[in-house]
Amino acid sequence: GGQECPSEEARTRVQDCNEQACAKPLDFVFALKLDGVDALSAEAREHLKNSLAQHLNIPAAKIRIGEQRSTARRLARALQDSGLLVAIGVRTTEADQATINQLLQKAIDEDHLHASLTSSPHFNDLSDTSLHGDVRTQEPSDFVQLEEQATTTAAPTPAPTPAPTGTTAA
Repeated sequence: GGQECPSEEARTRVQDCNEQACAKPLDFVFALKLDGVDALSAEAREHLKNSLAQHLNIPAAKIRIGEQRSTARRLARALQDSGLLVAIGVRTTEADQATINQLLQKAIDEDHLHASLTSSPHFNDLSDTSLHGDVRTQEPSDFVQLEEQATTTAAPTPAPTPAPTGTTAA
């Protein structure tokens, strides 16, 4: 005998939208260029997420860090352009998008994000922080796939160890 399942009422939520369209969650997505940085460790990713959350006034759980690609590899001839591009997604609603965009622009333009990142030893080589390309919104599932893809490429799964020959599996 296991625990009884909760009723459907206890498992679902009803949101009163006062006859207006309910706020649909979206990912506010942008590419952050971290000049002087070649890669992010797990600790550096966490510090980046917490720094962004602080400057955007949102919980860190709403921020996703996706695919990373080094512009140093892509632009090896132009050393002054070396750095890391990191895809960032912030789970929000369309109504909050403008506020988040303003806070992000302010944090970058006034070097607040750069200062909070360089307060960590994980960002000792960071020389500049900037937006790269356009800021956009997309369906939440699209960014989760991007994050899963980045996670898979960042940490490959080791190959299974083959069973010794001449034995049978139990």
